[in-house]
Amino acid sequence: MNASTESMVLDALRTGTADVVLDRPVDDILRRGARLRRRRMSRIATAVTAASVIGAAGISLATRSPEPPPVRPAVKAWGADLVNLPPWELKEAGGRCREALRGIGISVPANARPVAADARGRVAIIIWRVDHDLAKCTLSREQGEWQVGGWGGHDWQELPPDKHYSMITLSAGSTEPQDPGSGPGFTGPLQKVSGVGQVSDAVDAVLIVVDGRTFEATVGKGLALFWMPDGISQEDLDDATVWTYDADGRVLDHYGVLD
Repeated sequence: MNASTESMVLDALRTGTADVVLDRPVDDILRRGARLRRRRMSRIATAVTAASVIGAAGISLATRSPEPPPVRPAVKAWGADLVNLPPWELKEAGGRCREALRGIGISVPANARPVAADARGRVAIIIWRVDHDLAKCTLSREQGEWQVGGWGGHDWQELPPDKHYSMITLSAGSTEPQDPGSGPGFTGPLQKVSGVGQVSDAVDAVLIVVDGRTFEATVGKGLALFWMPDGISQEDLDDATVWTYDADGRVLDHYGVLD
């Protein structure tokens, strides 16, 4: 799993009064999902027999390998291009991000153009490639100004020859306060969930299936970038799948979105 260094606006997390974005290492998201699954299975076990629990688990596993969705039509899950913020937004937001990233030892030159940038409502994401790092910054617009909410550096590693997708980093937010006893992540409906995945050179298109809906990621420069719909749950995220396609529309492979 890729290494990650992160920070966040702690006051916003405690109050939960505004749109809050939290960058988490994928390891943390997976651990939280595992805990929630264990709780669900514990509740099931009190109401049904062990044999029924095993059967239910089999059904759950079967749903992870659905028929591949068609490449088109699908709702775009990122802007039309890799970089979709106008220059004046990139200048203001990028400056704040570079300052935050310097604090964790990542220096992004002032003239470096991001490899990707997009916004959903008052939340924006900017990504740079810096040497062997992928530098990512998440911001929210408060009182007319961009405020940095999460930032991190993620090691860029080559994919194995037989793999076409790997999640690099995931951001999630919520308008509900974080439960101090729940561990990383949020307990309420998720907001402004975004993903940055790495794809192989053979990948021409990537589809994300979450909560029964299909979304098309934007692919380029070895990345697959996407937002998920607001209001999904941790369970929806656990069950979401990623499908990779070549230029002829053939399925290359499919994965859990957090793989």
